[in-house]
Amino acid sequence: MKKKKRAKRNWNAIIKTFIDNIILQKFIFKRGIYRGIMHWLIAWGCIGSFAITFGLTFGWMHFKLIDPETYQIVVMGIPTIKIAAYGLFAELVYNGLSITAMMVFLGVTMALIRRSKD
Repeated sequence: MKKKKRAKRNWNAIIKTFIDNIILQKFIFKRGIYRGIMHWLIAWGCIGSFAITFGLTFGWMHFKLIDPETYQIVVMGIPTIKIAAYGLFAELVYNGLSITAMMVFLGVTMALIRRSKD
C-alpha cells in the first residue's frame, strides 16, 4: 500500500475481495449452494439485526412523523428520506428487524437440518 505505482491495483484488490468475501460470500458457495444460502442468511441476518438494534437502541436512527401519511427517517440527527406511511418501502423498513430475524431463523433451521443428516 505504500508504493504509489501499486496503490490503484491494491485498492482494486481490496474492494474486489470485500465484495466477493464479505458481501457476496462467494468462498462458501464454492462448497455448495445449500451451504452458501445457509451461511449467507445467518451472516446477513445477524449483521442486519445487530445494526438495526444498535441504531434504534442508542437513538442513532428514528422515525419522525411529518404528516399523517408521511414519515421521515432521521439518522444521527440528520433528516434523510421521506417515506409514505403505507408504502412497500415503509413496510420493509418498519419490519427490518423481523425480516433479519427470519433470515437468521431460516439459516439456523437449514444448518440444523443439514447437521442432522450429515
